[in-house]
Amino acid sequence: MDDRRIYAVGLLASLLAAAWILAGPVLGLPFGIVASDGPSMGDDGMMVNVWVDSEPEVGDVVIFEQDGQLTDDRPVHRVADETGSGYVTQGDANPYTDQEVTGVDYVTDENRVGVVVARTPVSTLTLGLFFTIIGISLYSKEKELYYF
Repeated sequence: MDDRRIYAVGLLASLLAAAWILAGPVLGLPFGIVASDGPSMGDDGMMVNVWVDSEPEVGDVVIFEQDGQLTDDRPVHRVADETGSGYVTQGDANPYTDQEVTGVDYVTDENRVGVVVARTPVSTLTLGLFFTIIGISLYSKEKELYYF
């Protein structure tokens, strides 16, 4: 396979993978990404969270629906306890659980979106994408693979 084909296949595979991850929640796939902000897990600022649909354990970070009881968005909080009614959640920056102070429903299979398996600051993601694009551009110019 020549360099142009390898480049085209790699670029197409990367674009398909990105589209697959971004479209996951819309298509009902069992994984996706969501942004969160605020002080959590030792990080301040905007974070990108990758989640999968799986059963959480105490200590895992979950994303869940809560019908505006906490925020207008989907909270990204840690599981503090498991009860017969569901999971008790707590934001890392909060001294209290969601359920004891704000009356938020327990996290159950019905309102759980997923369990966070990876997270990265938006700045790191942005820099990574920037350097990937620069690298592809330099490689393309060196190998004369560009088409425009």
